[in-house]
Amino acid sequence: MKNNVIRFVRTTDMLLDYAEAKRDANDYVGAVSSLVYEASKKPTTELYAQIADLYTEMGLYENAVDYWFRFLSIADDEEYAEARRSLDAVGW
Repeated sequence: MKNNVIRFVRTTDMLLDYAEAKRDANDYVGAVSSLVYEASKKPTTELYAQIADLYTEMGLYENAVDYWFRFLSIADDEEYAEARRSLDAVGW
């Protein structure tokens, strides 16, 4: 019977699309909670950056800074430089 079970594999891209749909529907809590849960299991710079952006849009700046620091702690040089350019563009 176990051989007949279809496993649903959730990818990061699928999760980011889901979070974007939640954001578009103004469900920021739903968007950020799904990303935070995934990042707790499998942290990536992409997830951390999206979480930080959501927290910024929500006005939760301390949380946003926390996730930017998490991003920076695992980012390689190229990702770090790209994030720096993005933050400079918005005046951080």
